[in-house]
Amino acid sequence: MPKAGSYDFPFYDIDSVIERLQLAYDMIRKDEMDRKTVAEVLGMAHRGGAYANLISSMEKYGFIDTGRGLITVTELGKIALFGSDVEKLESRMKAIEKVDLFKELYQTYGKNINENQIRAFLRHTDVDLARMQRLVEQISRVIEKNNQYLREMKDLKKDLPAEFIVNNEQKDGPIIIQFGEAYIKLPKNDMKSLLLAKNTIELLIKTIEEN
Repeated sequence: MPKAGSYDFPFYDIDSVIERLQLAYDMIRKDEMDRKTVAEVLGMAHRGGAYANLISSMEKYGFIDTGRGLITVTELGKIALFGSDVEKLESRMKAIEKVDLFKELYQTYGKNINENQIRAFLRHTDVDLARMQRLVEQISRVIEKNNQYLREMKDLKKDLPAEFIVNNEQKDGPIIIQFGEAYIKLPKNDMKSLLLAKNTIELLIKTIEEN
């Protein structure tokens, strides 16, 4: 995985990672996949640098765990692959936030980050000046591709009705959603309960549509 001073960051953007994870899962059909088998499915050398960068990128984004020669798709990875359109978008936003370098760049400069700002940020780390330009280009390339999800999330929030209220401010508190007569209270960090709520709502919608 590439390093910029004390930071490491994914070599691949989220689209590239998800596309390859989807391909591997569709072919193998297991949550736990043999590392060598995944390489074969993707047509990559098992011990090659490109494959190592791909797997480390998947893991850095939080889509997989690795160990014992296995690649295990995480809950976040499953949502990124099989969730609704909104869930997929949210999973990508969470993945971006898992990368400390990206998170701190966004906190420092906002969403529209240019190469000069990346360079200025890296000067405050232990980055070797001889590697500076290459690192700036690598980071800029990945951030620019990932930024589409920030723009999509912004557009999604703009499209919500004014009376749609989401209370998500407490760090460990529940997510509270109010819209008209609807009132939904969901646990923030309990994936099992969130998926159960999702399945229940989808069942209700299907029942109403059939009647």
